[in-house]
Amino acid sequence: MGTIGCSVNWGSLADWITAVFASAAFILSVCEYKKHKKRERVNHLTQLSIRFTTESEISSVVKYLEALEDNNEKTMVLPNIHQIEMYMRFFEEICCLVKSKALKRNIVYYMFGHYVLVFADNKEKWPSELGYDKGYWQLFRDFVEMMREARNELYPYKNENNSVNEYKINKTKIKL
Repeated sequence: MGTIGCSVNWGSLADWITAVFASAAFILSVCEYKKHKKRERVNHLTQLSIRFTTESEISSVVKYLEALEDNNEKTMVLPNIHQIEMYMRFFEEICCLVKSKALKRNIVYYMFGHYVLVFADNKEKWPSELGYDKGYWQLFRDFVEMMREARNELYPYKNENNSVNEYKINKTKIKL
């Protein structure tokens, strides 16, 4: 009967077409998964940022830390132990999210790290009954170390005083 010049194995061609479409579908699904994870991280960070600024227990500690940094004794009201514990628990939650890879460490540092480090660097000002150096707050202390590592990675260029305010950011390390 009629042949058109060359013989084509249509079964093999169909297998190749199927493989190409399957590969394309897999690549698209990986891309969508990455976009979804990025949206989840943004959502987590948005919710945490709202809590950080609106929860009174956390904001009272933040106000104290800002007054402490500014050396402003007029607005320097030492938070009570409950407020301090809520502040530390908030960051322990974030630490769990970072350790589970739901959030990236460098982004968390960029948003909250400064406050964690100011808190940790002034631990002598906190009430002794808080038990900062006891085993109970180990997750918080791990988070402090994580934030120090992130700062050193993000801000490798220090001035002669090693002042946090004088660091220059390494922008390539901050990605959602």
